[in-house]
Amino acid sequence: MTNNKLLLSLSIAAAFALTACNQQSTEADVAEAQREAQQDVAEARQEARQDVAEARQDAAQSNTGIGNNARTTGTTGTAGTTGTTGTGTGTMTGTDRGDVAETEAQAQYDIAVAEAEAQHRVATERANTLPAGAERDAARAEADAQLEKAKADAEARRAQAEAEAERMQQR
Repeated sequence: MTNNKLLLSLSIAAAFALTACNQQSTEADVAEAQREAQQDVAEARQEARQDVAEARQDAAQSNTGIGNNARTTGTTGTAGTTGTTGTGTGTMTGTDRGDVAETEAQAQYDIAVAEAEAQHRVATERANTLPAGAERDAARAEADAQLEKAKADAEARRAQAEAEAERMQQR
């Protein structure tokens, strides 16, 4: 479905490009501009997918690390830190659950921001296919507004999750 929207947007952009072209432009120039615009959007989409995949991978690694740390016991003395790593009992304290929840909240925030920034790059590339002027400016402004909203939403979800993690730690 997203590809259909992209193709529709590119078709509309191509139509605008054709009408905006000066009469001396050849069909080859127009076709080349369309190919370049399609290439730019495709590259932005690919980069977006890679960025989101990396954010998800980082989140998975963070969650694995905190889970392993919850099974580690240790004490701090005056000479430094000593501890043993093992499978533990599998029982997590409220503090451990809170730490896991905080890590998960940060990971979900990072993923949401990566997705928002990826969508912003694609939307900006699509906007760049429009003829210069008010329409292009409006499309860019809309992309910027959507990015800011997505970041604010992600921040609100993270704050809520961190508050819940704090409650877990106090139990």
